[in-house]
Order: sequence, then C-alpha cells, then structure tokens
Amino acid sequence: CRIEPDVMLKNPDLVFLEHRVNGGGGFEPQSVEGLIRRIWQNNPYTDICFIHTVSLEMIPAIQAGKSPAFGAVLESFANKYDIPSIDFGVEVARREMAAELAMKSDLPVSGQLWFSIDGVHPGEAGHALYAEIFARSFVQIQDFVGVKEHRLPEAANKYNWENAALLPITKAKLSAGWKTVDTQKDTLYQEDFKRTAGMLRGAVKCTKAGETVKVKWNGTTIGFSDIPCGSGCKIEVVIDKSKPVTLERKQTEKQKKSHIFYLPEQVPGEHTALLTITDLPAGVEYYLGQILVVGTVTD
Repeated sequence: CRIEPDVMLKNPDLVFLEHRVNGGGGFEPQSVEGLIRRIWQNNPYTDICFIHTVSLEMIPAIQAGKSPAFGAVLESFANKYDIPSIDFGVEVARREMAAELAMKSDLPVSGQLWFSIDGVHPGEAGHALYAEIFARSFVQIQDFVGVKEHRLPEAANKYNWENAALLPITKAKLSAGWKTVDTQKDTLYQEDFKRTAGMLRGAVKCTKAGETVKVKWNGTTIGFSDIPCGSGCKIEVVIDKSKPVTLERKQTEKQKKSHIFYLPEQVPGEHTALLTITDLPAGVEYYLGQILVVGTVTD
C-alpha cells in the first residue's frame, strides 16, 4: 500500500525485497505479486532482488532442504517473474548444524559464531556473516548484469495487490467525536514515533464508544492502522450488508505500538465499510491512522 510514496516516487534502479521473517498476515500471495507488478508498471527497467533473512524457527526446515513458511511463497514468485534471491539462511543453517554457529544465546559460545541473543536479530558477528553472504552472492549476480526490460506475464492471482494505495484517515467520513491528533505534541503518538509515523501518517482519536468511520471503495480489500491502548476496546466493521466483523484491539506491550489489521477479502467491485467503536473503557483513547485500500476510493 505504501510502495508508491515510499519507493516509486524515487524511481529506483534496484529494489531489494526482504520480508521472510516479518512477512505474512493472511494476504501473502496477493501482496508479494502486487509489489512486483507495481514496481514494473512504474518502470519496467527497475531490477528486483529478494533478500531472505532467517530466524531460529526456520532453521530445521532449511536444514531439511525446504523453503520455510513465507519463504516458499516468495520463491514461487521469484521463479515466475525470473527474480534472483539471496538466502542468508542456507549458510546460517549449515553452520548451526555443524556446531559452528550459536543461533540463540545470551552469551558467546566458545568456538562458535555468536549469531544473536533472541534467535532473530543478528549481533555484530551475525551482521558480519550476512554481509559476507551478500557480498559473494552479489558478485555472482554481476555476471548477469545488463539493461533489461522486465515484461509482466499474466498475473498468477487475479486479486493481487498491484492497485493498493493509502487513504489519509481525514479523507474518510468521520463521525463528530473524532479529534485530529497533533502528531508533534501528542504523547502517545510520540511514544514510538518512528514506527507510528510510518504506519499511521497522521491520526484521529476518540474517547467514547459509538464513533464511526465510513469508507467507500472499488476493489477487494481494506485495512486500518491504529494504536490500541490497554484492553477492552472493541470495534465492529460491516462491509456492505455482510455479517459484522468484531475485533478487540488490545495492547500488550509496555510501549504503545501502532498496528495494522485487514478485513476479509471481497469480490472485486463497489463496497462500503462502516467501522464502529462498540466498547471503549473510560479514560482510554483509541487512535486511527491511514486506511489501506486495495482498489480505488470512490467517496
């Protein structure tokens, strides 16, 4: 949804896509294929390369010769669209199996490369290994360097997200109780500002149940960015005349983090989504940011 303002406006020559560890969310094939097609619709001469980082739970699958979880989805599109990949996990898994690497450890392990403390985020030695793998792989890719126009084949998924976009929350139809957030002064918005600013890009907030947000769009899928606070906040979303979807938006982290949620995929066409705050504990504020739209906003 954010590839147009964050990437395409810069008209890059090369785009690295890396999200095997953090990827997912229920729309894996649609989102990956949408990214590829959006990049090449913008400029068919832009090159793409997948980068696959690794986490502890992926190691057994890689050691068994399998592409783990979301990685299998990514590689299916790498094959379809003839895109190269650099997989850091193969070397990490090989060294871990040979007892040459400690994937997760609070302290260094004698005779082993200390990869990380948490099994996900590399420490100094882990980053150095990633850099080594990247450098030698990129040298091999150089053998195939040349100006090439990438032609788009027929999409594998007709519901792919090549037409995804962002809608500022202030452009939606809001009930009277929503107040615009001063993003530079609001304490909660500033608490994890880099993440929140990137996900919400401005916000409104409310303090009582009954407030609504209405959006009309032509497409398949819609999502919302928000900052849940504590527990007990419930929202109900109705798309057209379908059965309401009820969600509890709760915050378990000590630091108030922004999040994103998507609603079920619809058949392509004109739709209306009505979001209603049904429960909000006294003293709790609920923040809503930009809306994520697969399709085009019609009202």
